[in-house]
Amino acid sequence: DLLEVELLLVLSGEFKGKSEYRYDCDDGESFDYLNGARSSYRLEAEVHGGKAVLRIHPEREAFGKVRFTPVTLERFEELTVEGPEGVHRLKPQMQKSDAWGADASFYHWG
Repeated sequence: DLLEVELLLVLSGEFKGKSEYRYDCDDGESFDYLNGARSSYRLEAEVHGGKAVLRIHPEREAFGKVRFTPVTLERFEELTVEGPEGVHRLKPQMQKSDAWGADASFYHWG
């Protein structure tokens, strides 16, 4: 489902400042995007004192409403998502993979 997106936040606990990204999507099959059937989001991420914040700003949801699931390589003390649905403090679930050619851990936040 193209409306279910795992968003990899490559942030360090030492990161200072704000990271911004624009995410656009459509069905990937038709040319409906030419008629405006696409969704666009402005995403901002920050880290303060070991706590991460992801802000989701919908700009257009003509293709549909995207549900973002944050994924991090580092375990933060807390990850908060602020968006049109309100503020949510998420809990990490550690997972392991060797997809990069070596054992690695990452965190799904939900």
